[in-house]
Amino acid sequence: MSKKTLTIKECAAFKPAGGGRLCVGRGVYIICSPSGSRRWVFRYSVGGKVTESGLGGADTSRDEAFDRADEIRAKLKAGLVPNAARKAARSPVVNKTPTFADAAEAWLALKEPGWTTGHGAQARYHVEVVAAALRNKPVNDITPDDITAALGDLWTRSPVSARAALVNISQVFGLCVGRKYRLDNPADWRASMKHFLPAQGRVKQHRPSMPYADVPAFVAELRRQQVSRATARVLEMIILSGCRAGEVLGATWKEIDLDKALWTIPAARMKSRRAHDVPLTPQLLALLKEAHKFRGPSGLVFESPTRPGAQMHGSSVRALLGAMGRGNVTTHGFRSSLRSFLGAETDCPFDVAEACIAHSCGDATVQAYLRTTALAKRRIYMNRWGEFCDGPSASGNVIPLIKVQS
Repeated sequence: MSKKTLTIKECAAFKPAGGGRLCVGRGVYIICSPSGSRRWVFRYSVGGKVTESGLGGADTSRDEAFDRADEIRAKLKAGLVPNAARKAARSPVVNKTPTFADAAEAWLALKEPGWTTGHGAQARYHVEVVAAALRNKPVNDITPDDITAALGDLWTRSPVSARAALVNISQVFGLCVGRKYRLDNPADWRASMKHFLPAQGRVKQHRPSMPYADVPAFVAELRRQQVSRATARVLEMIILSGCRAGEVLGATWKEIDLDKALWTIPAARMKSRRAHDVPLTPQLLALLKEAHKFRGPSGLVFESPTRPGAQMHGSSVRALLGAMGRGNVTTHGFRSSLRSFLGAETDCPFDVAEACIAHSCGDATVQAYLRTTALAKRRIYMNRWGEFCDGPSASGNVIPLIKVQS
C-alpha cells in the first residue's frame, strides 16, 4: 500500500479508544470523535495562541494532509493568518483598526473619571502633544521606532516627563491589545523600548524652586501686579497655601469657610484621594476677600479672565512667572520653598510639616493609625509662613523657633 493511498480510514488502528486526538507528525493530528468520525487537522501558534486548521476528512490521504499543512506554514511565514478571511466573512461585526488618536480618546474616556483634573490634563498632554506624530497612524502599524521618534530629545532632555509619557502611551497600546486591535504592545518598556531608547542616567530631577529666603520679595512683587492681577492672586494663593496648582485653580467658594478660616479640598481633587483641610492664614483670608469681589456665577474662586465661567488655565500662571523673569521656577517648586522654610526656620515636627503640603508619612500600616490631621498645629506653622511671606516689615529679619505643646 503506497503512502498516497493511506487515508485516515486506513489509520483506524491509531484511533484512540473512546475518541480524542493522535499526532501523526509535523503538527498534523487525527481528531477522533466518540461517534467514530475522523478528520485531519494542523495545529499551529499565532501570537502565542494555539489554533487549528482542518486538512480534510476521512478520505484525505496522510501525504495530502502533510502537503496542506506545508501550505499553511508558508502562509504563516509570509505573515498571513490562515482562515482570517473566512472568519471575517462569517463575523457580523468587523472591528476597524483605530488610529492612535481614536484609541487614546477611548483610553482617556475610560480612565479620566477616576483621576484628578491635573492628572487627567497631564495624561491628555502626553497622548495628544508628546505623541502627536503617532496620532494619525493605525495602531497596528506603529513600531517602537515610531515611538522613539515621537519622544525625540524629550527622552534625554526631560527624563521624568518622558518616562511618564511613555507609560501613558504604553497604556493606550495595552487597551489596543486587550481589544484585539494588535497582538503586542510596541511601547512596553521591558519587551521593546529599553532596546530602542538611549540611557538617561541616574540623576534625580527636582522641580525648580525658589529659595525660601527670596519668597517675601517675590510676593511683594506679585502684589504690585496690576495688568495680571487675577493670575497674580492665583500664584500668591499657591505660595501661601502650599497647595498644588491644580488644587488652587479648581477651588470653589463652597469649599471655603471664611468664618472658620478653613478651606476643605474634596478627595476627588486631591492626589492622595483623601480630603485635605487647609488652614487659611490672615494673608490668605485677605486675598480671598479681594477675590470674592469678582465672584462669578460659576462658583469658581478663580475664573478665567478671557473665558467667563471657565477655570483659569495653568499656562496663565506659567506665563506670569515668565513675564516676571522667573521662568526657571515652577509653581510646584513653591511647595519645596515652604517645606524648606518649615525645616530650617522652625521646630515644626516632621509629620506636621509633611501634612502642611499634604504628603503622607509612613507605610499603609502607619497611615492607618494616623487618625488626626494636626490642623491646630498646622495652623500655627502656616501662620508663621504667612508672616514670613509678608516680608521683614512684618516679622523682622529673624524667624523665631516656635514650639507646640503635645
